[in-house]
Amino acid sequence: REPPVIPLPEGESAKMVTSYHGLMTANETLWRLETDRNMAEVLTDLKDRLDAEGWRIGNLELRDSHLPHMRAFKDDNILTAYPQRKRKVSSPGLTITMDDAVATETVPEPTIIMIHYLGRMNREQVAAALDGLIDSDAPTANLVIFEGLIRGDQRKRLLERFEERPPTRPGEWLVASRMYKNLGQDDKSREALVRAIVLLRTVGDTSGLKSRIDDLAKKHGDKDLPNAEPEPALLEELGFIEITPEADIPACELGLDEPAMFYGRTDEGKIETITIRMVQRTTDKGEREYAISFVGVAGDHGGRTWGTGGNSHYTEIDGACKITFQIEKIADGPQFRLTTDIMAIP
Repeated sequence: REPPVIPLPEGESAKMVTSYHGLMTANETLWRLETDRNMAEVLTDLKDRLDAEGWRIGNLELRDSHLPHMRAFKDDNILTAYPQRKRKVSSPGLTITMDDAVATETVPEPTIIMIHYLGRMNREQVAAALDGLIDSDAPTANLVIFEGLIRGDQRKRLLERFEERPPTRPGEWLVASRMYKNLGQDDKSREALVRAIVLLRTVGDTSGLKSRIDDLAKKHGDKDLPNAEPEPALLEELGFIEITPEADIPACELGLDEPAMFYGRTDEGKIETITIRMVQRTTDKGEREYAISFVGVAGDHGGRTWGTGGNSHYTEIDGACKITFQIEKIADGPQFRLTTDIMAIP
């Protein structure tokens, strides 16, 4: 979508600073207007000109005690005008004096106004975009971002995608659970919620997901569900590999941020899970490097440890075995080989 032409008096023009289109945005453009007129005159004149072109004026602020601005609306478009923010630069300890004999007349500064246009997609455009996205091979992680915009038949089609290609992240299963719940399919909603709970073990910081999982569990009438120990069969269905003192786990290849998930039983029979990823991070010197990211969860999510660093990680499954994970980079791209060494605890 092309940005609108800014209605200005003859002899004035606004210089385009940037213009682009993006996610659910048909066009976003910023102009810079430099004029000899004062702020109130420019904003009032722009308001009248936009009003004549069918824009609805949302507000016009001209009081000295407030930031002057003007905002107008037309269909799914928003136009905002406001003064350019001035930077004040101070120089401590520096004093400049000027002799009256060389003082010159002060030249008034021009008024600089920024004009921002946001052209949002309308409902029909959003629906069409989502139709194309759902029918494409886009990862489900991308699709669930639009949960709040997905309606009716789109919701059923997205759930079909989940069933054909099961999600691998807890947030995706949580979205599926909510959608099934809204459709009155409580059994499928609970199954999806249980999977979200299990995969929550692969996430270090759970603050954003845990409360939403707890709320949905309460709606299912089972507030203790998030604290239940996972079944080994479900863990393996979701891709967890069992670790035992006698296990000989073959090396595997991982892409960047691709999880390798493991589980084992302590000497008391409780399940612990370990998730290993290779991630990219920025060092204190501003350099990019690859490093292991790990998440360990004992029991009912009560004991959780996570961190990032180095190319290896050592941990234990309490009373059962010691484990060392080692990752090395292979090939030219971000591809890695993970080896798992296990030593039984006597």
